[in-house]
Formats: sequence, structure tokens, C-alpha cells
Amino acid sequence: MIGQLTVEGDGGGGHPVPLKFEQPLATPKVLTGSHVNIPVEQAKVRMLPYGPRTKMWTYGGSYPGPTIRRPAGHDTKVTFTDHLPVSVGGLSVHFHGDHHTSADDGQPASHLFTHGQHRTYDYPLTDNGKSERAAFDFYHDHRMGETSRNNWYGLQGMFLTDDNRTPKLGPADGQLRRAA
Repeated sequence: MIGQLTVEGDGGGGHPVPLKFEQPLATPKVLTGSHVNIPVEQAKVRMLPYGPRTKMWTYGGSYPGPTIRRPAGHDTKVTFTDHLPVSVGGLSVHFHGDHHTSADDGQPASHLFTHGQHRTYDYPLTDNGKSERAAFDFYHDHRMGETSRNNWYGLQGMFLTDDNRTPKLGPADGQLRRAA
């Protein structure tokens, strides 16, 4: 299809108004240990600068959930404990973009854990026996038929893998600072 767009007029005499950011960007907690524990819980989260907080399902009480930051090739175990209402049903956490066993891949219909239960996922951060490259990945709920609902309600967080070959970004770059 070929067409022509014609815009006429003087622009209405208006001038753009600078954007006003009334709420700082939410920066989730950064977890760096070789075994981290993350509760899956309902929390009221500040989404808008004014008014009531929004009730969400969260990893660790924040949205997004805590950022897990680990060196490539260092085995990392993450335990999630379900404190959501029983009516939510089973959960399964998928680490999106990593290389790990299928049992630790957040299977959508098996290896589910429910209210009061926990599940530990093992992420060696290796690929074919070698340390993975640096990556900016994320984790999220992966339950069959409920993935979109559970993500919409807030079940997602970031997973950063560092290596010795990729330059580190600091606060001047507007990126997450490397944990001390």
C-alpha cells in the first residue's frame, strides 16, 4: 500500500511541557549470596505517586522482586517459599535465559509448590561445563495456564550474571551498581 500523509496547521501554539517525575524509580534489593531465600507473598506496593498502594503478588515484598546478582560459574541456589493465599494454587519459577537442568527450569505442570511449601532451584551458571557469559535475565512464575495472570499480578524479578570479560556498569551509566 502506498499513501500520502499531509499535516496542516500552525501546531496550535502550544509548547511541550517538560515531564515531571513525581516518584523515584523503584530499585529492588540486590541479593548476592550463593543460597538466597525469597518469600512469595502478597504485599501492597507503591505503583502510583499518590493514593493507595496496589495489592500485588510479589517475590520478597517488592515489585519487581529482588535482583539476584551472581558471578558466572558460581553455583547459585534460590529457595522460594509460597505465602500467597491458598486460592492462588501452585507455583513454578522459571529462570528465563539461563542453562540449567529441566528439573530446575520451572516446569509449568510439574514440580509445583503451594501455600506453605518451598522449592529450591539450582543454577550453576555454566554452559557445557564453562562459565556462562554475562547476562541480564529474569525470573518469573511459569505455571501452566496461569503464567500471564501471575506475572500480571507481579511475580517477576531480575537475575544478573557477571563475568570477567564484560565491562562493569556503574551508577553513572544508570545501571544497577555491582554489590560490594
